[in-house]
Amino acid sequence: MSGFNERNIFFDLDRVANILESGGLIAIPTDTIYGLAVLSSMDSAVEKVFQIKGRSESQALPLLLGSVQQINDYADGINDDVIGLVNEFWPGSLTLIVKKTRGVSEIVSGGLPSVALRLPDHPIPRAISERMNSAITGTSVNRSGEPPFNDAKSIYEEFGDEIDLIVEYPTKKREFKPSTILDVTSEPWVLLREASIPRLKLEEFLGIGFIK
Repeated sequence: MSGFNERNIFFDLDRVANILESGGLIAIPTDTIYGLAVLSSMDSAVEKVFQIKGRSESQALPLLLGSVQQINDYADGINDDVIGLVNEFWPGSLTLIVKKTRGVSEIVSGGLPSVALRLPDHPIPRAISERMNSAITGTSVNRSGEPPFNDAKSIYEEFGDEIDLIVEYPTKKREFKPSTILDVTSEPWVLLREASIPRLKLEEFLGIGFIK
């Protein structure tokens, strides 16, 4: 495992930026689970994510933002209700399905007119996104159909040199839950997945009830 220590760093933002700018792929911690990150604006890098996971390109990839303000670069037609929602639950484990802007690549959206966005409650993905002035991909670190890996050592043992860098971050052992997913592309909004943020909490804030 000598290569494991050589390929992992605590956090060097300059090194991360250089790798991403050159089309590299990194594994990063988030507030939910480790994610595979590339620049969302670089199609050749995004293709690597599909290749390493063995995932169909018809499946959209979620994007992680660095700030609330970045939502306007990727989401079209955001209204005051959505802004109120993100101000309440971002940063955090709420993923929003929104109508995408023209700047969102077809390979990222899986050819759909929408894109999944989240502002994570974790300093590393936010710092990377802000530094790069770009959203980054945030899909789980796993082969398609297999359970996700959530520690640097296991990720290295499975993927080795397929990943250019694995960013380590000290965390307490805990059960990780995926993000809650809410589709706000049309009325009424649809709760696609209840997870880290309970349905009831969203309903109380929005003053509505989701169809079960």
